[in-house]
Amino acid sequence: MRRATALAAGLLAMLAGCGGRDRSELDLAALAKQPGTEVIRRSEGGKEIVEIRRGGVVITRQRGVTIAAVDHSGHGAVLCAWRIYVDTLAALEVCQPDTHAALRQDLLQATEAIADFIVANSLTPVKKADLEAYVATRRAETRAQSNAAGKACSPEFIEQSLPKLEAVPHDERQAQTADMLSVPRPPVMDPCL
Repeated sequence: MRRATALAAGLLAMLAGCGGRDRSELDLAALAKQPGTEVIRRSEGGKEIVEIRRGGVVITRQRGVTIAAVDHSGHGAVLCAWRIYVDTLAALEVCQPDTHAALRQDLLQATEAIADFIVANSLTPVKKADLEAYVATRRAETRAQSNAAGKACSPEFIEQSLPKLEAVPHDERQAQTADMLSVPRPPVMDPCL
């Protein structure tokens, strides 16, 4: 389990260049040359602040650390949606196996499309295998938590969240995913649902 937790932490740190705090080095000059990308340097209280803007996402860094990463595109925080879908699929697998086939299929297709988007649009290199490893880790953690009070198989998920998700028609779920992925931009966590 330690290895799985370390893997998840490593993946999130890698993605943090777009979605949270990290210390990864970004080639700001190369980023500034990419179409639709703006790199702004400013001083604030004697500290150098760098803002990277692309597709409605603003990533703010100080001393090589991402201090904020917010999606203002109006299409949603991609990394947030992906993590919610991954966790929902894991909970379905553990708590409601062999049920909710249409919802499960839509979420599988969405997580796959979002994973491709993450790989293509992250500011730091992300491999599909890393995302798949994160998914496997979340499944294992969900299985381990399935009997814990308030965790994956909670009445709140089974009786409230799941019916709301299932009430959204197939075409609408697909349209929501297509809209979210319609604008290339760094995948970030904020604002999360």
